[in-house]
Amino acid sequence: MKFLALFLSLAILWVVAGCAQVGSPVASLTAAPATATPSPLPSATFTAVPPTAMATPSPTCTATAVPATPTPSPHPLPTTGAWSGQQTGSLTVPVDSGNGITETVEVHYLLYLPQGYGQEPARKWPLVVFLHGSEERGDDPNLLRREGLPKLLEGWPDFPAIVVSPQCPQGKRWWSRAHIVGAFLDQMQSMYAVDTGRIYLTGISMGAYGAWALALRYPQRFAALVPIAGGANAVGDDMPPNLCDLVGLPVWVFHGRLDQNVPYTESEKAVQALRACGGDVRFTLYDDAAHREAWERAYQDQALYQWLFAQRRVGL
Repeated sequence: MKFLALFLSLAILWVVAGCAQVGSPVASLTAAPATATPSPLPSATFTAVPPTAMATPSPTCTATAVPATPTPSPHPLPTTGAWSGQQTGSLTVPVDSGNGITETVEVHYLLYLPQGYGQEPARKWPLVVFLHGSEERGDDPNLLRREGLPKLLEGWPDFPAIVVSPQCPQGKRWWSRAHIVGAFLDQMQSMYAVDTGRIYLTGISMGAYGAWALALRYPQRFAALVPIAGGANAVGDDMPPNLCDLVGLPVWVFHGRLDQNVPYTESEKAVQALRACGGDVRFTLYDDAAHREAWERAYQDQALYQWLFAQRRVGL
């Protein structure tokens, strides 16, 4: 009995000692600190691809940096303002001064090319020669844009002809420079696609006197003559002795009866003298028009252009 009691005592002591070492499950959970949190993921997980290392956009994305300006048309139409096919120019012209002497003269000019010029290489165009008045003289052909036919052409993109407007130097007169204008036209005809059978001559005021003088110097050169507000002789009352050389040239003269700069009788005398030779002359006298109004009306008359472009030199 004593032995059995001792065995039981030893067994109980062994069980108690084992539980003290291992601890209960509850005791093991409460042993963990209350503030303990899970360990964060490695920071390298977020910083391995830095923001600056993001993929570069495709080069096509930068296309918007290039202005989307369309290639201009060879003959652009205006988006604002008036169309102008006129350009200024200067040409050095060799001129025969007589006695075997050749001099070079610089001619400033304004040149109009129609909107369709150059699109058909084989096409030849009519040429209109315009001589300005005394107020546009000088060495700046932009002055020519303010009067007469060049003024209208500033907003006329489909005028069906080349128009060249030479400029007379300050202090000079057209009628003493007809040979220079003739040499200038020779060069212009060689530079541009001109229909030589359809070259027309017109002028206003001093330029009308010049147009008469140029036609008289080259009576076989032009297909038609349109002088406005100017007579055939600027230096006297008599008609030029060779006026009848223009018998075969179609002529349409315009003037204003109220003109106080150049009396309308200047045109009237030329018309009567040419008709007496048997010349083909039209005469429009505006009863209520003054000097400038004569060419303003004439150049806006569509009947003038229908008549003008119907004329052609015989045999050309």
